[in-house]
Amino acid sequence: MASAVQVFKEAGLEKRRLEAEAEASRAAQAASRDRQAAIDNARAEDLKAFVHGVEAGFERLSSGDLTVRMDGSVAVEFEPIRQQFNQSVAALEEAIGAVVGATGVLRNGLAEISTASSDLAQRTEQQAAGLEETVAALSEVARGVNDTASGASAAQEAAGLAETAAQKGEAIVGRAVAAMAEIERSSAEIGKIIGVIDEIAFQTNL
Repeated sequence: MASAVQVFKEAGLEKRRLEAEAEASRAAQAASRDRQAAIDNARAEDLKAFVHGVEAGFERLSSGDLTVRMDGSVAVEFEPIRQQFNQSVAALEEAIGAVVGATGVLRNGLAEISTASSDLAQRTEQQAAGLEETVAALSEVARGVNDTASGASAAQEAAGLAETAAQKGEAIVGRAVAAMAEIERSSAEIGKIIGVIDEIAFQTNL
């Protein structure tokens, strides 16, 4: 009997020990679940905050703000993404700045080209006016040359006529000289005849 009571007593003790262990195990499991739930909640909050930061950054970026950076602290697992976002936006800002600078240089170059074109057009217009005046002066010179050529032709023609007249005059003078020589010869013959007549008359009178 005492032996049976002892068995029941030990069984009761074992039962209480097992129940205590089961309770402790349940409590440990509950605590573990609570810790995991807290960790999950914290991760969810970190993810929510990170997503909100990313959304805010992209919203500012879409409005043209290239100075946006994710400067707030984030969970360790999101840190590489934050750094990549900041580096990408910085590279985009630098590229856009370079494009803006190149656009400014191009705008200045176009302004200089426009000014140079205006100056060239003005100089071309002035040169065209000067060329027109030169052409007019050359036309006057050409007319003067034509008039001079006409006068030279007239002078040449007059010289030709004078030469012809001189040749005619020379011929006339030659004929006049020949006629005078003939007259002189005839006068000499007449003188001889008169002399013969006078001699005959003198002899007749004798």
